[in-house]
Amino acid sequence: MKKLILLVCFGFGMTNSLNAQESKCGAYIAPGVWKEFMCENVGGEKALYTWKEAQNACPSGFRLPTDVEWKGVADHNQYEWKGNGGSSSREALFGDKLILYPMGYSSEDGSYTSSENYYGYYWNNKPLEGKRAFNIVFSASGHDAENYGLVGKFSVRCIQE
Repeated sequence: MKKLILLVCFGFGMTNSLNAQESKCGAYIAPGVWKEFMCENVGGEKALYTWKEAQNACPSGFRLPTDVEWKGVADHNQYEWKGNGGSSSREALFGDKLILYPMGYSSEDGSYTSSENYYGYYWNNKPLEGKRAFNIVFSASGHDAENYGLVGKFSVRCIQE
């Protein structure tokens, strides 16, 4: 009788564990290397951060992706642009578990915004040569990992440490 009870409890535990794993968000960062990402942007879909603010935006257990990791997301996942309407209906799907939003970018003081609903820009963890940041950029016409100056505000998506 005790063995039967343990077997039933073990079965329920395994099912819950598998369902939790299947619902995680993430993408391949290298061939065969899948990494978990937060499922939403830090601060919500429309939040934009300066590069300096982005460095401290991720919660415990997560961090900003490196330039190599963003390049891996761009290079090692199937890419699909979804939607033609407003910002809430447009998104970029990398693989089948990482959705990024095209929130564009803004000036550091927030007085100027551009490319919302058309392009997405996401920060990385450190500058290149002290003056440029590497990030992932995407739109309806494609995606790439590029580098930009450390001015302006971009979206933040964190990767598990």
